[in-house]
Formats: sequence, structure tokens, C-alpha cells
Amino acid sequence: MNRSLTILIIEDTESDVILLRRALNKAGVTAPVQVVNDGGEAIRYLQGTGQYGDRAAFPYPGVIFTDLKMPGMGGFELLQWLRTHPECPFVPVIVLSGMAPDEDINRAYQMGANACLPKPMDAGTYHEMMRKAFEFWSCCHWPVVAESLRT
Repeated sequence: MNRSLTILIIEDTESDVILLRRALNKAGVTAPVQVVNDGGEAIRYLQGTGQYGDRAAFPYPGVIFTDLKMPGMGGFELLQWLRTHPECPFVPVIVLSGMAPDEDINRAYQMGANACLPKPMDAGTYHEMMRKAFEFWSCCHWPVVAESLRT
């Protein structure tokens, strides 16, 4: 199990970032966490450009948690970008959404999301869901291309 996978959170609402970090912490996930505010910033992070050029400080993520609705480049545009760039389709993308309509969930899966999870109302459910999600993705085998991006 690879517990050192870096988690990239793409979320524009600070309170949601705090809740997600707290849920990961309570779930016992000790992996490094990086946070960006929208899809455009996520792309810069993934490409290692600008302030994200130092891969020691900003490691390539092993899993992405993203919101769908964000100002600027939102989750749908990010999914489209991820799945069309040869270095990115191997990164698991977990969409976290509040009360998303079914058509948004369907669209997220059609665009390559690996999972769509609700943002639960209670903390116990949230940290258990995060523990399971992280454990699943940390147990997976990775393509050689994806492994080379992590170094």
C-alpha cells in the first residue's frame, strides 16, 4: 500500500478545504496534501509550472479530490483537460459535490471522473468515506508512466 501518495485538493471554498483536511486527518490519512483554488491553478500544479516548478515542494499527486463548481476553470473543464493530456489520465480523480443534480454526476463520469462522492453532512461519515477512498487508491498498481511522474 502506497501511503505516501500526495493528495491534490481542488476547492475554492476554504471551509470545505478545512472539513476535507479534518476528515482525512481523522481517517488516519497521513499523506501530504496540497490545495489549489480552481482548475487553472490545478493545471499549473500538474504541469509543474510557475510557483509549482519544484517537484520536491509540490509533488505530482497520486489522487485528486475536486469540486465541480468553481469560479474560473471548474471541475468539468479540468476533467476534460486531464483526460486529454498524456501524462494525466492515470491520476484518479474523485469528485466531491454537495447537492449535485444527477446530470452533473453523469457528466462527471462521462468526462473521466473515477468516483463521485457526496460531501456528507456529518463528520463521522465524511472521515470514514475519505479513509475508504484513500485506502482504495493507495492499494492500486500504477502504470509505469504514472510512477515516473511521481519522482
